[in-house]
Amino acid sequence: VEPTGSETQVVARIGTQDIIAIFRDRRRVEPGDKVHLRPRAASAHLFDKDTGKRI
Repeated sequence: VEPTGSETQVVARIGTQDIIAIFRDRRRVEPGDKVHLRPRAASAHLFDKDTGKRI
């Protein structure tokens, strides 16, 4: 969990995959908390694991 001014970055694990979620407002999230996410597909940035290129 990293507050960065107007955003909060949260590294989360879904199964065995780590993701980074960015909240546009302050959130009270502590390490180990369960976070329910409902991502906006149009706002998602996905990258190929092998090449690092955006999908």
